[in-house]
Amino acid sequence: MQWEARPCGAEGVHGPIPESPEWFREARRVRFDDHAPWIPTSMLLGSISGREVLEIGVGIGCDHYRLAQQGNTMTGLDLSREHLRLTTLHLQHEGLATTAVHGDAENMPFPDNSFDVVYSCGVLHHTPDFEKALSECSRVLRPGGQFICAVYHRNSICFGLGTMLKNGILKAGFIRHGWARTLAKIEHGAGYDAVPLVRVYSRGQLKSAVGRWLTVESLHATHVGSHRLEVIAKRLGISRTRLERAFGWAGWYLVLHGRKRS
Repeated sequence: MQWEARPCGAEGVHGPIPESPEWFREARRVRFDDHAPWIPTSMLLGSISGREVLEIGVGIGCDHYRLAQQGNTMTGLDLSREHLRLTTLHLQHEGLATTAVHGDAENMPFPDNSFDVVYSCGVLHHTPDFEKALSECSRVLRPGGQFICAVYHRNSICFGLGTMLKNGILKAGFIRHGWARTLAKIEHGAGYDAVPLVRVYSRGQLKSAVGRWLTVESLHATHVGSHRLEVIAKRLGISRTRLERAFGWAGWYLVLHGRKRS
């Protein structure tokens, strides 16, 4: 599996001894300061407390740590045993705990109505059966419970210019490697020896997929996601905040907040 050899969130961490407390703290800094400063606000990490929370796809535990720090009772579900091991260690270093469960988002090993919050950031677009995974999220979420999810945005600058135009057409990726391998290259280190499933969704697709069981509170795009655009903006003295405000409508992630209907 792609993420057993290359745990998600570990690739940008340099300096501290791997798996030390300092290493995990640097991982959090890279994630929330450099890579994705939009996550704490857009994914409501500071607004959830005292709840029973399931995170689907934990990576090395950066979001998991933030949620645990808020006094939530945490459960992590992941297909990667390495992700679960690292996340458990991450929290242990900080005096926190989680229940790490090896399993599949399409067939969750939990009873109905188990959690107050189901959280997933950048994971469900890798599931073969997206509708089945969402159905499972509904099943394990309590009535009135909160669903927070981020998936890749089909109508984004990053996908349109980076994946489709640059990699797919100008570099002939669709011809040389095919659709699946070209999309897989979105993931760090993938596309050749590893080909993780990658899908992208429009606002309409996402809203339609959850509409049967969820009251959608908000659905918005965030994180411009275009490195070239960010470089140009930096040279022009344009802040990342202004860049997001101007082009956020075509951001790389679609973030959905909603509640399960009673």
